[in-house]
Amino acid sequence: MKSIDIYFNPRYVLPFIKGKTKMVVTIHDMIAFLYPEIWSGISGFRIRNYIKLSSQRADVILTISNSAKKDIIKILNIPEDKIKVIYCGINQKLYKLVPELSLPKSLKKYGIRKKYILAIGPLGTRKNHNRLIDAYNILPKNIRKDYQLVITGEKKGTYNKLLIKAGKNCLIDDIVFTGFVPEEEMPVLISAASLFVFPSLYEGFGIPLLEAMACGTPLLVSNVSSIPEVVESAALLFDPYDINEMANAINRGIIDENLRQKLIQKGFERVKKYSWKYSAKELLSAFEEIYNTEKK
Repeated sequence: MKSIDIYFNPRYVLPFIKGKTKMVVTIHDMIAFLYPEIWSGISGFRIRNYIKLSSQRADVILTISNSAKKDIIKILNIPEDKIKVIYCGINQKLYKLVPELSLPKSLKKYGIRKKYILAIGPLGTRKNHNRLIDAYNILPKNIRKDYQLVITGEKKGTYNKLLIKAGKNCLIDDIVFTGFVPEEEMPVLISAASLFVFPSLYEGFGIPLLEAMACGTPLLVSNVSSIPEVVESAALLFDPYDINEMANAINRGIIDENLRQKLIQKGFERVKKYSWKYSAKELLSAFEEIYNTEKK
C-alpha cells in the first residue's frame, strides 16, 4: 500500500503514525485550557490531552490568528516556527448589507419592536453577556427607552442567570433573548441592528466580527485576545471587564453619527481581506511547503 505523504486533521486530534508521513493539525484556540469550566470532567481531560499529544506529534500546527499562536506557544511550549497562521473567511454570498431596513416583519417574531443593539451568542461566561447587561443597565434612560438589547443564542448555558439578572434590573421588556436564529436570518438581524456589540473575553478568531462588518453594522468590540487583530481600526474597542467603559462605547456608538459612518466604511474595507477562497489558497500553499520539507 502506498504510504501517506501528509496526514491532516482540522480538529486538534492526530493518531500515532510511524514512518515518513508528515502530520498537520489545526488547533483553533486555547479555550479548553483558559476556560476549563467549559470543558470539564472526563471530556475536558480528554480534549486537553488530545491537544497536548497532537501538538507534540505534529510537524506543523495550523491556527487562525497570531493571538491564538501566541497562546499555543505559551501554554503548550511549542516552537514558533512550527505554527502557521491562516485566517478564517466569510460566506460572502450570505453575509452582506440587506438594504432599506427599518424593523423587518421577520424580526417581530423574536420580540424586537424598536431599534436595537445586537450581541451574538452562544450564551456562556466567556461571551461576557452578564457585563453587557450591566453596561446596558447604566446607559442613559433615553437610550434604553429607544433601544432594546437583543442577545441571540440557544436558551441554555448561562441563559437562566442572564434572565434573572435582567429581571432584577427591571429590564425584562428591554432585553430580548431570541434563542436560536437560523443562519439564513442572521444577515437581516445584523443589518437591521443599530450597533453590533462583541464583549467576548476570549476568541481564537471571531467570525461574527466579519459578519457584522460585511452587513454594514457599526462594530463595538473587546480589546482582548484576537479581536483587535481581526478588526484593526474598523471597530470601537473597550475593556470587556469595565462596564462603564463598555456603556460609554455603546452610548458613543449611538449618538455619534460621524463615528458610526466611519466604522461602517472601515468595516466594509476590512472585511474584504477575509475570504474562504484566500484561506484555501493559504492552506494549499502550506501543504506544498510541508510536502517539500524533509521530516524532522
